[in-house]
Amino acid sequence: MNLADISQGLADRLSTVDNVRPYAGLVDDVFTGNGIAVLVYPADEWVDYLQAMRGGLAVTSWLIEPVVQRANLRASYARMCELVSAGAGESRSLSEAINPDSLPQTLGGVCNDVVVRSASGFVEKVFGQVTYVGVELTVDVHVSRVHS
Repeated sequence: MNLADISQGLADRLSTVDNVRPYAGLVDDVFTGNGIAVLVYPADEWVDYLQAMRGGLAVTSWLIEPVVQRANLRASYARMCELVSAGAGESRSLSEAINPDSLPQTLGGVCNDVVVRSASGFVEKVFGQVTYVGVELTVDVHVSRVHS
């Protein structure tokens, strides 16, 4: 289990959404320009090793946070709604980009499956002197710890 590979795999999936600029890992600054910055970083309970008792499975938890400039709060809110929408045909949905069908998403072979668990909050963040608004999506990545 390579956590850097998982982080990059999530960022690669997110880059399939138009106008999204993903950042794998913690960053000091973001650039959105006309796009949407999407941060991918560890959740509070990053790795659950106890799942290993159930056949060698570990679960890693990640936060995926799209942020847009807060210049117009109503427009920012509308954009966040697009990004956290789920369901077939939602072309701007981050959830659909991460797991576009009912098949296991392996992020190019680095994990067994990815589950988008929830979206929460409407938070403000400041990078440099620019205020952004965002939402936190919680994603669980299931990884086998057993080698064949």
